[in-house]
Amino acid sequence: MLRLKLPLYRAFFAIDAAFDDRYGTRSTLVTSQLPVEHWHESIGDPTLADAILDRLVHNAHRIALKGKSKRKREYPALGSDDGTAATGG
Repeated sequence: MLRLKLPLYRAFFAIDAAFDDRYGTRSTLVTSQLPVEHWHESIGDPTLADAILDRLVHNAHRIALKGKSKRKREYPALGSDDGTAATGG
């Protein structure tokens, strides 16, 4: 899993500042292919993960898309929806 390194901490604080500037005045759209319930594990730092999630999901409208990946259907080399990679021959 991804573990945040120092440059990513700096990136988080820059993004956090941008969210802070926009809070209550503008909309912000954030997308992720990683479901929110897996963020703590992926980020690796519980305090930072809590801070990120608190900032993102407070007053948020979440839209979770379901279904098979259209991109993976169109480009089989990307792998299948079950996480297995395609093998070429």
